Amino acid sequence: RRVPPPKGRRREGPEPRVFKKERKMAKKRLFEYNHIKSSSLSEIQVYNAGYEKTTGKKAPRVLTDFGGYSMHYVFSGSGVVELNGKAYKVHKDEIFFLFPDVKTAYYPDKKTPWRYSWIDFFGTKAAETLAAVRVDLDHPILKINDPEIGKLFMKNVSECNKYVEVSDWISVSYFYKIMAQIAVQNGG
Repeated sequence: RRVPPPKGRRREGPEPRVFKKERKMAKKRLFEYNHIKSSSLSEIQVYNAGYEKTTGKKAPRVLTDFGGYSMHYVFSGSGVVELNGKAYKVHKDEIFFLFPDVKTAYYPDKKTPWRYSWIDFFGTKAAETLAAVRVDLDHPILKINDPEIGKLFMKNVSECNKYVEVSDWISVSYFYKIMAQIAVQNGG
């Protein structure tokens, strides 16, 4: 049963889509970062999310004691990720994954530096979730055919900034939306 709005108030229409505007603004930003408020309500916890537009002069990011997982969606450009000494070239519309306790370095290409968004996560179901979408240390790069996946990364960053107090729920929901889209793309 629909309840009519209180007298004197008009029923509001759907909220306007602001993400197109936010995407335009994000292209102009060089770096945006969110530390996600942590909770124990999920078997996956997202603790960082962000966006970066790099230059070819950016030094490699070296991780020797990274304790979680990370996924980076590349919007443009290219770069290299090294996992346990094995180098992988990463391009536009690909996601590269980082793993706990793996010697890691990643850096942009000098001529075509990348612009990417990332989500850092951990949890009791993290490895199992990645295995479900066919990602592991031997297969850390996914080609993405669905442009909605990149949009989900950016919406995660912007909504976590906007709603800090519930950023843990927002970020976990976007994590699962991204994983579901990847699973659909990979056929299951």
